[in-house]
Amino acid sequence: MGLSFCRQCGQGLCPDIKCRGTLLVAEQECSNCHASVTWRNKKYVGRIPGINLALSCAILFSGSTPTKALHMLDILGVQSIGYSSFIEHQRNFLQPAVTEKDVAMKDVDHRFDVWHIAKSFKKKMLALSARKECSELQGWIKSAVNHLYWVASSTPDGNGPLMLAKWLSIANHLQNVHHNHGDPLCTVIWRMLRHKHGCNPMRKDIPMLSPMEQTSELEAYHSVVNQFSPKMIGFSYFGMTCRIYLSALHYNENVNRRQATLACGEKRWRVEFPKSKRGDYVVRERKVQITHNYVTRLQAAVVDRVLKGKKRARKRAPAPLCASFERPDKRQAIEEKETRSRFNKTHSA
Repeated sequence: MGLSFCRQCGQGLCPDIKCRGTLLVAEQECSNCHASVTWRNKKYVGRIPGINLALSCAILFSGSTPTKALHMLDILGVQSIGYSSFIEHQRNFLQPAVTEKDVAMKDVDHRFDVWHIAKSFKKKMLALSARKECSELQGWIKSAVNHLYWVASSTPDGNGPLMLAKWLSIANHLQNVHHNHGDPLCTVIWRMLRHKHGCNPMRKDIPMLSPMEQTSELEAYHSVVNQFSPKMIGFSYFGMTCRIYLSALHYNENVNRRQATLACGEKRWRVEFPKSKRGDYVVRERKVQITHNYVTRLQAAVVDRVLKGKKRARKRAPAPLCASFERPDKRQAIEEKETRSRFNKTHSA
């Protein structure tokens, strides 16, 4: 560390080392020339040790929990901050830096997820193909489902009448008619599909298909939420709000990553075997590595708040859902539980 000797006269010294959380302070004073030096492993941010604040930021902004992160450091024998210090940093500086901007809700255009409509349609087609007079339909099921996906993806503006017209053309395709699509021909299969298997309501569903956004994207976002706020852990109202904001920042930054390429410029792909395909494979793009640029911006916002002395104003969280319930007398509730337990033991014996 360069503090075992005096930089002025070269006399050997034993520095006085102190710790404050993850902050390491080494003080050196020479008895010969009386020169003194103080060394820190990181500067202060305002009145807070910068490395302590950085550790709190790393725990929260990475989606970790303080209990596990601090326990890991303790196992490694690494000097770190206490749980109370993290909570203080989080409450006064970290959470406000994440949630200080209000999120405006846009007008919602309600649409139907293509995957769910296709799943229901495929189930009805399979049931229909089991009939003797409709056995030839078996070979058309995959094409019909693909046609349903094409109806939505080929109409990016969500034009309902156009999507319906595209969908109804499937009756002609089933009969090898691929042009001059008008009203669907009432074949035996089409009549049974409409009247006996409940597919007629699809005339209302098809115009409402979502051409771009799908439930799969929402499920992908929910998986990110689960990383930042695991269901097994109970967070406070403000803690949960902050972590949901963080998951949104992470998802929005990485949702549209470009496809990765090799050094020669060739695009990279991967082959997967989804459970839903039952042994069949799919080819998907291999994306570039995820980024965390939002963390850098949040860290800068935290430092700015500390330097300006801006702490979060005390706010009261909304009452929990159970607040409206009638709370029983605790002693009476315990007695009722013990009575039920004795009753169950008697009957089980």
